[in-house]
Amino acid sequence: LASRRAGKPTVPHPYVYEPVGSWVYEEVDRQIAQGNLRDLYPHSRLLPRALIAARVAQALHEGKSSVGLMRLARELAWEGRMMGLDLPFQDTRPLATFGPTRSQVKFNGLLSAGGTFMKHEAPDFANQSLVGFRGTYWGAPGFSLMGEYVVTQIPEAARFGDPVVEDTEIQFWVPRFSLAWHASFFELWAGHDNLRWGPGRDGGLMVGGGSSPYSHLGYRVHVGTFATASAVHGWLSQPEGRYAAYHRVEFNLGKGVIFGLGEGVRYDGTAPEPVYLLNVVPYAAAERLLSSETEGGVEVRDELVRSNVLFGTDLYWRWSPGWAAYGELMIDDVKTTEGDVPTRLAYQLGATGVFEGRHRLTLQAEYSRVYNYTYTVFYG
Repeated sequence: LASRRAGKPTVPHPYVYEPVGSWVYEEVDRQIAQGNLRDLYPHSRLLPRALIAARVAQALHEGKSSVGLMRLARELAWEGRMMGLDLPFQDTRPLATFGPTRSQVKFNGLLSAGGTFMKHEAPDFANQSLVGFRGTYWGAPGFSLMGEYVVTQIPEAARFGDPVVEDTEIQFWVPRFSLAWHASFFELWAGHDNLRWGPGRDGGLMVGGGSSPYSHLGYRVHVGTFATASAVHGWLSQPEGRYAAYHRVEFNLGKGVIFGLGEGVRYDGTAPEPVYLLNVVPYAAAERLLSSETEGGVEVRDELVRSNVLFGTDLYWRWSPGWAAYGELMIDDVKTTEGDVPTRLAYQLGATGVFEGRHRLTLQAEYSRVYNYTYTVFYG
């Protein structure tokens, strides 16, 4: 049962995404390098927890053994129980659960404590500490709703809301939420979160995991486990009319080789641009099309009023159990006129080694070079 269910490219439920900053992804990276996890689209994240749980169950069913697999099995025990995957752990019960197995609401408490420490200044614990809860609803076969609701201190909070405690910057805040629907070969979601694409330690040069969360619409299409096409359209600032769009295709070529191609564009407007939203043509070609528009015989945009288009490609190779290497090249400011050559480049190289016996040692080296002005130019 576990092997049969685990073999699907997506799983029926519960479809809730793991935040990009979670330790789960670090463990997933290790297990992929060791050859224990497969049939994931590991470099197009967020990933659904249920899909990771299914692949962990598949690895355990095949007799693979690792302390990391057991860590993941323990973390994903609730998803395993809901899908009948028979993971070897009982999940810790959430704060509250309502509803039958196939349509359930659950709540978990959130508590985080941290601080900011600056030389010659008193430690500031308020900005890094929070209390709240995470609520999740999912209903078979493919609908889910998730949100995090917290109370924390936010600098200059009075600009956008009344404080929870008078004369403070303590605010009620929703840092993450998502509304998702999926079928056997695609998934569609809308939410507020950050993303991470690419094989680097914190994602790729085009879409890294270090940004602030932003509102976006995303979707993914799967061709079995061979290829995955992803697209995201983000509202960077709706009042200022600042938008971004990204799309990526990831190919699992077998023998530990994963190849990715992606494009991104930063643009201004009164609403998301349909030619980017549909992903019918490459963004570079779409930008050329928009630049050639005329109104009454007069060009709507000139050469200096154009969007910033980025192109990136990456390669991941697991050449031996426990060993993997990756590289990425990004070209920024892809120009749309004849004869122009992109002038802004960035690249990243990295390698990972995982050694496991009675104890485990992970080694990782990464080098990134971002040439001057990359990401900074916008013609608007």
